[in-house]
Parts: sequence; C-alpha cells; structure tokens
Amino acid sequence: EFIEYINQLSFRLINMDINNMDDIILNALEKVGSLYGAERVYIACYDAAQARVNLTHEYAFDKRFSHKQLIPSIQIVEIQEFIRKMEDGELLHFQRSDGDTASGYGEMLYFFDLLNVETMIAIPLTGEQQFLGFIGFDTYSRPAQWHENTLNAFRLTAQIMANTLARKQRESALKNALIQAESSDKLKSAFLAGISHEIRTPMNHILGFLSMLDDPDIQAKERSEYLSIIKNSSQKLLQLLDDVIKTALIDSGQLSYRPQPCQLNRFMESLLIQAEGTKVSLKRKDIKINLLIDQQMGDELIETDETKLKQILWNLLTNAIKYTTNGMIDFGYVLTAEYIKFFVSDTGIGIDEDKQSSIFDRFYRIEHDLNREMGGAGLGLSISQGLASFIGEPIQINSTPGAGSTFRFSIPRKEYQLPQPATGTNGYRTRVYDWKGKKILMVEDDPVNMRFLAVMLLRTNAELFYAADGAEAVKIVENQPLDLVLMDMQLPIMDGFEATRRIKSINQKLPVIAQTAMALNADKQRCIDAGCDDYLAKPIGRLQLYEAADRLLFKDKFN
Repeated sequence: EFIEYINQLSFRLINMDINNMDDIILNALEKVGSLYGAERVYIACYDAAQARVNLTHEYAFDKRFSHKQLIPSIQIVEIQEFIRKMEDGELLHFQRSDGDTASGYGEMLYFFDLLNVETMIAIPLTGEQQFLGFIGFDTYSRPAQWHENTLNAFRLTAQIMANTLARKQRESALKNALIQAESSDKLKSAFLAGISHEIRTPMNHILGFLSMLDDPDIQAKERSEYLSIIKNSSQKLLQLLDDVIKTALIDSGQLSYRPQPCQLNRFMESLLIQAEGTKVSLKRKDIKINLLIDQQMGDELIETDETKLKQILWNLLTNAIKYTTNGMIDFGYVLTAEYIKFFVSDTGIGIDEDKQSSIFDRFYRIEHDLNREMGGAGLGLSISQGLASFIGEPIQINSTPGAGSTFRFSIPRKEYQLPQPATGTNGYRTRVYDWKGKKILMVEDDPVNMRFLAVMLLRTNAELFYAADGAEAVKIVENQPLDLVLMDMQLPIMDGFEATRRIKSINQKLPVIAQTAMALNADKQRCIDAGCDDYLAKPIGRLQLYEAADRLLFKDKFN
C-alpha cells in the first residue's frame, strides 16, 4: 500500500503547480504517519537568515499535541549539535529510555519534555545540494519500535519531500524575481509620471543663481543670499525626490514590514520635541502643541514598524503646524483592547467637505494663501495614507473650514514580549548567567535598543554603564575599569569603528562585542578589523548575547 501510494505521490508532486503543493504534502504526512504508527509527522524548514528552523507542515493524530501550535520555530543556537548532525546527513533515532546516553539528546531534552516525545526519528532534507531542514516522525503516547523496513519508508518519504521543497523553493525564487522586475517597471513609471513638473522649480533656482555667481561685480551680501537660495532649493529637491520614491514604493507593493520594540510614550515625546522645533522655524509662536497620551501605557513596549509610524505622524504634525497660525494642536493616542488609535487635531484653516476625499491623492494641493506660502509637492498625505493602510487602518478625517481638522488612524495593539528563559516539565532549565562583579558598558544611540539590552543584562547581576555615542564611550573607558563593551557600530559624533580602535589603544585586553544591524559578511569583517572580539547581527537573540558575553567575560575558562 505504501509503495503504491508513494508512486502516485511522486507523480502528482512532479506535475503539480507549486501553489497547490501544501495540501498534498499535508496529506502525505498524514498517510505515512497512519500507515506506520507515527502520531506526529512534521517538516521543519531551515532558515539560515534568521538562524532557526520553522515548522511549515504537520500531521498530528491528536491536535492537542500539535508541535506546530506549541513550538512553531526553534532557534538554531538551542539545538546546535542536533542541526550539525542533520547537516552532516545523519538519521537520528531517539528513545526516551536512552536518556543522556544518546548523542545529541541532551539539548533536545527540554523539547522532548514539552512535547511528550517518547520515540523520534529525524531525517535530513537535502535538495539540489542544499540543506533544507528535516522531517520528524515521533510518538507521544507510547514508545514505538520502528525497524529497518519502517526506516526505509521514512527515508523514501523524506527524499520525496526534499525534492518537492527544493522545486518549490526554486520556482518561488523565479516567481519572486519576475514580480520584482514588474514592480521595478511600476516604480520607474510612477517616478517619471510625477516628477517632471515639480522638479523644475527648484532646479531653476539652483541653475539660475549658480550662473549669477559668475558675475564679477557681485557683492558679498548678494553672494551670501544666492548661496542660501541654492542651499534651500537643493534641500527641497532632495525632499521631493525622497517623497516621490516613497510614493512609488507604496504603489509598486515593495514596502516591507519591519516590526521592532517601541516604547510608545518616549517615541511620542520625541515627536513633540521635533514639532516644537518646527514651530519655531515656521514662526508659529501663537500656537500651542499638546501631547495627550493614555496613562494605561506607562513604560511598556509595543511591537510595530516604528519608522513607518513616525513618517505618518510626522507628516500629519508638520501639516498641522503649517496650516495653523494661532490656537492649538493636539496629538497623541488612546488605547482599546485591540488597537492603538492615534490622532492629530488642529485649529487651522480646515478643509471643505468636497475636497476631503482628494487630499490623499498624490500631488494634490489645496488652493490657499498658506499653501502658496509653504509650497510643497503635495505628497505627504499620500505617503501617510499608504503607510497607515500598510501597518494598520487608513487615515480618517473630520474637518470644518476655518475651524480646523482632525486626522485619525489605528494600528494593532501588540505588546512586545521580552524573551523568557525556557523551562522543561522535568526540571530542565536553560543556563542562568550570573555576572556579579562584572562591569559592562552598553554603547547604543537608540533608546529602545538600549532598554532592550538593559532588560536582558540586568538579570545577570552585572553593573551596567551607558553611552549614547562613540566619543562618550571612549571617555568612560578612560575613566572606569570595565570588563566588557557592547558596541553599536552606527553611532553619532564618533562611530563604533573609530570608538573601538581608540578603546583598544587604551586597553588592548578589554573585549568588545559589535552589535549592529549591518549583517553582511563584509560588515562582520570590518568590525573584526576595527578590533572587535565578536560580532552579533541585529536582531540579537537572548542566548546569542549571553553566550558571547560569557565567553569573553570568562575567556580564561574557555581557553
């Protein structure tokens, strides 16, 4: 029965469209599991970029014991020996009764306990000379005796699954390449369609006044005025190009969602500071800007794409400042069970009802004296609407001419969960790190990243020091004996590369760990060349940080 089924399965998967493969794969896992008494059969795909394996397909006889529902992904750092054996092509056959005597079993004990594994077989999936992950067969209600014929059936199933995944991966890559090519064409079309008219005005200023600088009779005061005009027009041109490219990215579907931890109240306070600066530069001394926040939030972290959220709110805030000559601007948020609802409200010029549906169109500008005074290409609201729809709900507007406007939008309320130590059901725990007496300097200019590092390291009992730029870090090293430096490489005033070189010139033996968003191999080598002793690419895993720091804090123990 198995041979007949496997022949049919192979034929179907060879000729099937990749979009329909998942259902067939799931059916195959159930069929093989049922024939040979495996209570769970699952495929775990290897994700090298994220350094983890993700459960993508699973059959579970009892859904309550679903591996995928309980542990959908596992960090490679937690099962390094197991993955190494998989990459080497080994078939691993575990019995709970083997205990710690089975090679590679010790680090799996936590997962065995959590999933109630009694017997497990793991077989590597390799396609087109590439390690794709593994397929697992296990039981949770009883030990199983699987002998050579059963193992051969599992091996054959694994090979068919590997061929299928390799084909799916290859054809998906080709499809994505085609989509990207089409998106690129859309991007160029959108750019050329919108840029022609708006680019000519600042270019006319720049070229015109550059030619006037060649006048031999020009006065020093006139030269200064012309250079100021050229500088301002250049900045406007740069902003225009940036806005048009953002608009084209939205149109062509090339936006990507990049969630990160965000301390919302601190984020909103930074916007208030920027808004006050813009108010001064636009000479809006007769308006008051108020930040209104929900007191329930406190210092909690949320998970969102902070960069896109800031673009939306900043466009709405700067518009409110531009079009309000007196009165007030209120901005902030309120919380519901599922959403964070943002608002920006002003007492400015307002918008006629018949024009409210058009203000989010690209290059649309309301005819008004203030608009002519402030200029602009009319892309800010279009960009904000596209980003708001991408990360949450579209922007809604309520406005009365002469009385002001209120803009509202919402994003999902998702609390950021700090990683917690894993605990097994039989008392197995991940290692607890105690660095009491050790002094660690954290160099990071992003306050949320700094808080994240601090939360992780405070659990180790180490004494922590903080620096927001490279120059400050060097000064602390000069005046304070330290045991370790965690160095962000992209810093203001003095970057992490120069700071590391100077720190090493002060104390060659002080270990420095680069922790940076620059994740290419060339970036890693550049960090090492600057003197860093280790390198961690963001987002940084909890275990990665602990292990790297522990290795350098107690390097004599590891030598």
